Amino acid sequence: LAVNSQRASLIQALAAIPGAARKILTLEIGVPTDGFWTYGCKSLLEMCRPLGVGLAARVRLDEPQAMPQASGLKSVATDLDGSPRREAASLRLLTGFGGLARAQGHECAAYGLKSRALVLGAIGAGFRYVAGSAVHPDVPALSTALRFEPIDLYADVQRAADRSS
Repeated sequence: LAVNSQRASLIQALAAIPGAARKILTLEIGVPTDGFWTYGCKSLLEMCRPLGVGLAARVRLDEPQAMPQASGLKSVATDLDGSPRREAASLRLLTGFGGLARAQGHECAAYGLKSRALVLGAIGAGFRYVAGSAVHPDVPALSTALRFEPIDLYADVQRAADRSS
C-alpha cells in the first residue's frame, strides 16, 4: 500500500466492481507489526470512500494495542486460527479485544471460532461478525453465505430432540 501505483491498481479493480456489490464489500488489511495507519493506508481509505467500499484492519488477538484508532474503518478483525491456546485464555482475549474495539468506535469480527463457547464468548464480547467451523463450513461464494443467529449453534441438539419425540 505504500506504492502509489499499487494503490491506484487496487482502486481501479475496485471501481470495476458493480456498485451494488461494492456496497457490501469490505477490504481487509492485515496489520503490520510496526503499525497500521501509514500514509498508504490513509490514502487508500480516502480513495475507497467515494467507491462505497469499507475498509477493515485485521489485528492479532493478543496484540489489541495494534488496533488502529483512526476513524473511517468499518471494522477491526482478529483470527483465532493457528493460536494454540486454551478456550478460557481465548475468551479473556476476545473480551479485552471487543471492549477496546467498542471504546474506539469499531465493529469487530472474529474468524476461526471452533467451538460453541468461543462463538458465544465472541458475541458476548460485542463481536458483530463471527466465522469459523463452529458457525458454518467455509463459504466459497457469496451465494452460499448465510445469516447466523446464536440459536443456530444448537441445530444439532434440536434435530436430535425432534427425532426422539
